[in-house]
Amino acid sequence: MVKTAVILAAGYGSRINGSGKGMPKPLIPVVGMPLLRRVILTAKRAGIKRCVVVIGHESDRVRKVMEADSVVSEMTEFVVNDEFDRANGVSLLKAQEVVGDEPFVLLMGDHLFESATLTELMSLATAPGECVLAVDRKLDTIVDMDDATKVQLRGGNIGNLAKELNRFDAVDSGMFLGNRSLFEAMEQAVSQGREGLSDGVRILARAGRLKAFDIGDGKWQDVDTPEMLSAARNMLFSSLVSSTSGIVSRHINRKISVAISRLLVHTPLTPNLISLSTLVAGLLAAYYIAQPGYWNLVLGGLLFQTASVVDGCDGEIARLKFLESERGQWLDTLIDYTTDVAFLVGITWRMFAVSGLAWVAPLGAVAMVLTVAYVAVMLTYSASQGSGDGNAFNNAFKNQVKARGENLVNRAINLGRMLLKHDVTAMAICLAAIVNIPWAIYWGMIVGNSVAFVGVISGAVMLAKKQGMRLSGTPGDKLAKPVAETVRGSRT
Repeated sequence: MVKTAVILAAGYGSRINGSGKGMPKPLIPVVGMPLLRRVILTAKRAGIKRCVVVIGHESDRVRKVMEADSVVSEMTEFVVNDEFDRANGVSLLKAQEVVGDEPFVLLMGDHLFESATLTELMSLATAPGECVLAVDRKLDTIVDMDDATKVQLRGGNIGNLAKELNRFDAVDSGMFLGNRSLFEAMEQAVSQGREGLSDGVRILARAGRLKAFDIGDGKWQDVDTPEMLSAARNMLFSSLVSSTSGIVSRHINRKISVAISRLLVHTPLTPNLISLSTLVAGLLAAYYIAQPGYWNLVLGGLLFQTASVVDGCDGEIARLKFLESERGQWLDTLIDYTTDVAFLVGITWRMFAVSGLAWVAPLGAVAMVLTVAYVAVMLTYSASQGSGDGNAFNNAFKNQVKARGENLVNRAINLGRMLLKHDVTAMAICLAAIVNIPWAIYWGMIVGNSVAFVGVISGAVMLAKKQGMRLSGTPGDKLAKPVAETVRGSRT
């Protein structure tokens, strides 16, 4: 797979300079970090190991800021283009000596994109001397069509491309899979007095050596004007809402958590600190739900739902700031399950104290044991996969169910999974607390955790037959370091 990226970031950025308060375009902040840093780290997330960044306008200032960042500096080589007033094809040629004969991806320093799209582009097989341009056929999503480079497709190849095309099928997304032939085509174009990147790429297209890669549902955004900068911010935040999230999370929780994350991303708060805040909220919810009185019931339900909402912020901030880590996942997962068990203890205590019924506490204790048991199985599976994601088991189970085909039993299993998702149960508990039916919360948690236990155990048997389950590391080991680092102010 390709490991090197060439990033062009030498221009003036005159169309957006006002919104950047006079700073060089690569340093304009986009959701809490410089534009160029976001491009480099997205490339790293996609699997890129080395970035050759061509800078020009205010190169010393840009270089100083980037090299002050250890994560960026350790994977970045800077090439200075003193002729940055010329077209961007000249910037590409400045990187030729550093890149040599190895394949590379070519990125624009002012284009944001999704790492998954770049990963897919990097994995494509090409014939000798053949390059690939990533194109976007979602024409109705383009913010500034007049400025976009239009592309005519010819089968799986690029037929022609230019900003002035009247008939076109897609637009250039600013991502290329290249090799020495791209440098050679650019040299040919410059020798003919044409210095734009599109001029060199057009030579490859006319020779039938430029394939098209449709990015499909992938998102990207050129950041060339204040309007595009706003669109880029919106793109980053909208990408935080996953189609695989629960129904309550998609339609309610994420809307709130993303709004909170819009504010938190500009603060020094780390994902781990946010995770610990959900632990505090969850434990307070358990405390108040255990106390007698209607308002304590309501406060406990509201705090439990609040913890569910804020629980989304740690992952959102981690993705926006490129602070994801396996230990952070473990911390978040263990906090989620700890607050769930604590809340079950709280509601059991309340119902026993209020009713005086002898069976309430033992039944609650059984549910707690079942909860700890199925959580242990899920965490064991996550550890065996080298992941701290609490959804790893559920996702694997879902895929196995899907592989077995649609039938009544499997549909019932999928419905049960949806109803037992944390976002759905937290909202149901909150509503039950508000309408003052604590027994519904108690029985809901007893039945829900018992059903979850049966589902997880049956799923574990299915997965064990399919791929085996061996513990690799323990959750405790994964948790110890992030807690210590959080206390010391680490951003892990």
